[in-house]
Amino acid sequence: MKRLGLGALCAVVAAALFLHHVAGRSGPEARMVRLGERVPPLGAETVLDASGDLSKPITLGLSSEAAEIGGIELRIAGLSRQAALNWRRAGEHGFLPGRRLLITLDPSGAPHSYQVHLAREEQWIGRIAALRIASTSGPARLLGVTLHKPRSALRPLDLRGVSLPSLVRDGRFEIPLTGDLPRPARLEVSLGILPEFQREGAKGCFSIATIGPGGDGARRPLYDQCIPSGGPEIAGWVPVRLDLDLPAEGRLVFDAHVEVGGTRLEAGALWGQPILFARRAAPGKNLVLVVVDTLRTDALGAYGNRQGLTPNLDALARRSVRLAQLHAPAPWTLPSMASLMTGLQPQTHGAGRRLGEEAPTGFADGLHTLAGTLASQGFYTSGIYKNIYLNPEFGLSQGFDLYASHETMPGEAGASREANAGFLVDRAIEELARIEDRRFFLYLHLFDPHNPYEAPREWCDRVARRLEPGYRGPLGCRVDRRPEDPLPAPSDFAWIRALYDAEVAYTDHELGRFFAALHDRGLDRNTVVAFASDHGEEFYDRLDQERRLGYEPNSDHGHTHYEELLHVPGMIAAPGLGAGVVADPVQTVDLFPTLLSLAGVQPPPSEGQNLSAALAGAGSGSAEAPRPTPAALISGLILHGLPRQAIRRAQWKLIQPRRKTLPIELYDLSADPGETRDLSAARPDVVQGLRSLLAAQLDARRKLRLQILASDGIDSTFLDWSHITRLRSLGYLR
Repeated sequence: MKRLGLGALCAVVAAALFLHHVAGRSGPEARMVRLGERVPPLGAETVLDASGDLSKPITLGLSSEAAEIGGIELRIAGLSRQAALNWRRAGEHGFLPGRRLLITLDPSGAPHSYQVHLAREEQWIGRIAALRIASTSGPARLLGVTLHKPRSALRPLDLRGVSLPSLVRDGRFEIPLTGDLPRPARLEVSLGILPEFQREGAKGCFSIATIGPGGDGARRPLYDQCIPSGGPEIAGWVPVRLDLDLPAEGRLVFDAHVEVGGTRLEAGALWGQPILFARRAAPGKNLVLVVVDTLRTDALGAYGNRQGLTPNLDALARRSVRLAQLHAPAPWTLPSMASLMTGLQPQTHGAGRRLGEEAPTGFADGLHTLAGTLASQGFYTSGIYKNIYLNPEFGLSQGFDLYASHETMPGEAGASREANAGFLVDRAIEELARIEDRRFFLYLHLFDPHNPYEAPREWCDRVARRLEPGYRGPLGCRVDRRPEDPLPAPSDFAWIRALYDAEVAYTDHELGRFFAALHDRGLDRNTVVAFASDHGEEFYDRLDQERRLGYEPNSDHGHTHYEELLHVPGMIAAPGLGAGVVADPVQTVDLFPTLLSLAGVQPPPSEGQNLSAALAGAGSGSAEAPRPTPAALISGLILHGLPRQAIRRAQWKLIQPRRKTLPIELYDLSADPGETRDLSAARPDVVQGLRSLLAAQLDARRKLRLQILASDGIDSTFLDWSHITRLRSLGYLR
């Protein structure tokens, strides 16, 4: 299995990562066409004459449609850790506080470019009259501002937690009826109205028609409907599906507007991801990726657990190739999932870096993602998830046709409560029914084992009480172990783990329903099914060790590079692939090229290695099966506590703190899998070799990042206050 050298990898990946693939343009007739991709974006690159001291807000006058500006590049130098960006629309008298975006800065004093990707910002609409930029935490100077043209006329917009690529420049667009459109076709589009236009007496009006060739071509209506915007039926996206026999020539015309009191407003009505696809079964394999958040490997029977918590995942393992030594590149969600979705290491994609105090960075627009690569090859891409770090603001929605967050679900007496695995699995099964008539990628991310631990009461009684029948302490069936709270009593530790195990068992039960739906619909016969976790969880196993070494000992994850957080479960089942085990260490970044290859798609260059040959060999039971190429496993980007990095090669694992006053750690995982005996003093030769290798690998990743982004590598975090408040409530921010 051939791997590129570091220098060659940098050159190849940097040259290829921004190639743009357009779905459905590879043959005489496309099976699926995203119509918004055929609408040219507006705008042009514009450099503003802007500089000055940011200790007081700098206001820049504009007169541009938001749809003409895809992003803002700010050149800033200084000691400030944070700046704020706000804007005022035409007709407004001030800058609304709730619209302010916070930008994490590098306080080194050196000038840097900060990219604000406005395609992710749902309030970036209408005509923009002014920008306002200010430092919020120290001295800084604005050196320049550049307005970037959008890459696409589409941008993701969220209504009630469902994000769809949407056309927002105005409500009307036309698509020429060229010969490569599918015929007969099925049109699928969602209708939406921006929340600020949802008021009493308002309505959204939507029409679709074909117009014959020529300036006076005949108009044939296909859809014409006005929907009151004050009711629940238009609070979110309204799906529309039409079967069409398109004429050979002419135009397909979409027109939408909002009416308020008889006045027509061009802005406010949205077309969400209009797609034409062929009304016949699409050939080729589908891909399903299931991720269970915060899942420890030792909770699964397939990895040695004997408590019977995961019968459905164990059954999946028996028909899969199991990755016995799969490792995440970071001990928390954002950098770990960004690596899985891009095939790039955290130091390369940049998601999860803490340049300031408020929030970690997302990753840049334009990188190849798993969803985007599949979408470019004719897959419909759906994401159903629950985890704030997967939200579009951090970049992980790139490439998805539908990206749906489910934080809450209906409760008793009309109240809402936190969504659980059962609710998300219901949504995923509904999505299977909706998209099974095309080739698809479905990503399902369940959150239940994450803190707080609160399985449904019957699962608390069925599992936690069975595992700890003698517990008589003060804790009930819900525990919230946020790091800032006092450490629980040692007598509660086993009960807390039992509540976590109850969450795992409940999640496994719900996944059983999802796997059964795949089977009952016959989709398992032509679908690659992959399962993994983003990171593990810690249960007070090394409190004394963490105190001695300067860690934050009351954290659940995100604070160390020990194996309970980095070793994660992984399984892959595919048509024609037998069951087996890959015993060698591999990384979740390797899943990017592997899953694409198994789905029949050529992977773009990445930092992951394609494990397809190793999987096939393991599945065939061959004694001479290809083995993954040995690689250094590097972890970085701590969320809580002082920065540390780790590298593993063969049985040796080195943990290196950035602060020189903290000790280096070295463990022999073969003799000491629990990482309790530090051998750094006894084996300085191993320490030096791993430190040199770590430095070389990190330097290569930094260079690759600079080449990919064609900038100084600083990518901004920009979050509104609702996100920051939510992150603090979850214990992610202090």
